[in-house]
Amino acid sequence: MHITGLYLVSQRRYKRTSLCKNRQTVFFSFNPAELSEVLVQHVAGSGIAFLWEQQLLNTPVPRNAG
Repeated sequence: MHITGLYLVSQRRYKRTSLCKNRQTVFFSFNPAELSEVLVQHVAGSGIAFLWEQQLLNTPVPRNAG
């Protein structure tokens, strides 16, 4: 799994909470703690990648006002 793949996992989490409308991204869902652990294992404990993923999880998802 690559960093881009983990970004899609984050989108799946957002879809699970109905903040993302692209149904093709739905396959499984992680909570933030599980996703962070997956990222740390994937990059062999790289602190920079861990912080990047935490920032991604804390970024609000834009919603349609209509």
